[in-house]
Amino acid sequence: MIILFLYLNSFPLNFFEEFLFTKSTNVGFSILKVSPDALISASSDGGCAGINTPSSFLINPALPSFFYKKGLIFSYRYSEGFSNIYNFAITYPSKFGTLSFSTISSISDTIQLRNEDPSFSPLGYYRFNSYSFTLGYSNSISDEVYIGLSLNNVTESSFLLQETSFTGNGGILINIENIKNIKFGISVLNAGFKRRYVQNSLDYIIPPFTLRVGLSFDFKLFENLDNTIYSDFIKINDQEFKISIGGDTKILDMLSIRYGFLINDPVKFVSFGLGVKNNRLSLNYSFTPYNYGLGFDNVVSLIYNF
Repeated sequence: MIILFLYLNSFPLNFFEEFLFTKSTNVGFSILKVSPDALISASSDGGCAGINTPSSFLINPALPSFFYKKGLIFSYRYSEGFSNIYNFAITYPSKFGTLSFSTISSISDTIQLRNEDPSFSPLGYYRFNSYSFTLGYSNSISDEVYIGLSLNNVTESSFLLQETSFTGNGGILINIENIKNIKFGISVLNAGFKRRYVQNSLDYIIPPFTLRVGLSFDFKLFENLDNTIYSDFIKINDQEFKISIGGDTKILDMLSIRYGFLINDPVKFVSFGLGVKNNRLSLNYSFTPYNYGLGFDNVVSLIYNF
């Protein structure tokens, strides 16, 4: 503990302030910042420490090995006046570890460009399409510790310009089952290199490098009412830090009511969601309104466990 204290004190006084509030420029491949399904979206982008969906490895590559379930998910997101996003993901556990695969496609409308402080005055208009493919592997290294890695190929195109990049992702999940099933997760996402739309040009784009640190725990209020709380610290390189707090209340293990709040996000504050399921199928919906007249997100996800 003394060594850790001395190590942290060796950083410049403004290191943490710069880390929390500095925003990079020229960040592209925005599809990599979108919540992949309705469960994560309803929890205000949280769940790094234990949300259970086949596409959750996109926010923490270690999660599939913890849940160890065969499942697939199809999600559709409609952002009013912005884009249509489709996501398909599958997880397949084996004795050698858990393999995961996801593909995401985004088809945008012509949207208004806003500056970093959103207002009602657009800077111009823009249209782009994106798609990505992600392959992941995860496994346990002890009864309580799970790790995962994934590789992502993403392409973004606008008018006559197109660029492709590869990014790497890694994550760890620690499950403390004896204390209200507390889980602690860390993930590093979208680590990649700068890319140029035009060779030898000074202009370049970089992937949205993201750090997530999450905590989740379960508790029971009544006999047939199970609750899970998620809390994530999220830092994306072109945004200030934000904190997500979300919850999932299960009634009779058939109906889920989900909710979430975002702290220090300039355009989103709250989200809601519902889910119904039987032994194999789960249908889920989330709704997220935006500030500054930017509309709202509707996300529908269908999960099949086989």
